Amino acid sequence: MAKLVYKGNRENLPATREVNSFYLCENTKELFFGPNLYTEAIRFYTGEKPTAPAQGVLYIHETTGAGDVWNGSAWVNVFKAYATTIDSNADHTTVPTTKAAKDYVDQKVADVVAGEVGTLGALASKDKVSEDELVDALKTKINGKADQTALDTTDGKVDTLIGTDTGKSARTIANEELAKQLIPENAKESMDTLAELAAWIQAHPDDVTAINKAISDLETLVGTLPEDATATSVVAYVKEYADGAIAALEIGDYAKAADLTALAARVTALEADTHTHSNKALLDTYTQTEANLEDAVQKKHDHANAEELAKIADGDKAKWDAVVEALTVGTF
Repeated sequence: MAKLVYKGNRENLPATREVNSFYLCENTKELFFGPNLYTEAIRFYTGEKPTAPAQGVLYIHETTGAGDVWNGSAWVNVFKAYATTIDSNADHTTVPTTKAAKDYVDQKVADVVAGEVGTLGALASKDKVSEDELVDALKTKINGKADQTALDTTDGKVDTLIGTDTGKSARTIANEELAKQLIPENAKESMDTLAELAAWIQAHPDDVTAINKAISDLETLVGTLPEDATATSVVAYVKEYADGAIAALEIGDYAKAADLTALAARVTALEADTHTHSNKALLDTYTQTEANLEDAVQKKHDHANAEELAKIADGDKAKWDAVVEALTVGTF
């Protein structure tokens, strides 16, 4: 049985289609009803514009290349006809042909360098320019523009050293820059030069080693604070950790011995309690299970539209299934 709607890619569209079915092309967004296409984005025409145009379609004149769209009440121009020449009235709406653009550029270049043989202007009017011709033309323009005389003119105009560095050696400048990086501005007078720093280090060769050992010994004894600790001392951190561990045990929620004794007494009393039913003999004869009772309760129901339901005849379900099958989207 044919379906009402089919969908698939355009390349899989069957050549022969059901006349009363829709075919949706997912990759091209085209819509066919049977053999007919109902989604045309562009239509070409000659002569006058169509008298009964469709909305949403771009109409392009085959000769002039002008593009127009019908908005339901009037034509709206999308792009103008091709321009075969470019003049002073050209604007952003002008769409020139490639030849018109080339002729315009050639003329502008020729106007700038008119009469100069062997230059770029001589090449502008050619349809094809070889690599050698282009190289020769560029040489003509570039050669002699920056000769040694021009370079000599700038000689001595640039100083290697400027400001307070003028006259200093590169070594001196390097030492001064290094000192600025190593020694802060508010350093003690006895430690504000590289020589003084070097002398202090030579006089205290073991101090850093001793300090590092003392720090290591201290960390071995008391440990270090984790990165996520909020405490500022090891003692405070240990207290916080111990408090948290005790709280995690939830000791306060444990049952007391007296509570357990009372619970045991209540359990003993319940175990000793028994009861009977006055209809025990009848209950002993009961053989139905709980599942049987639940099934019976669920099946006990009535329909307000029982009269309408009685009209359903054999074969009606097959008809309904056929309708569902027709409405189900098919693929191609």
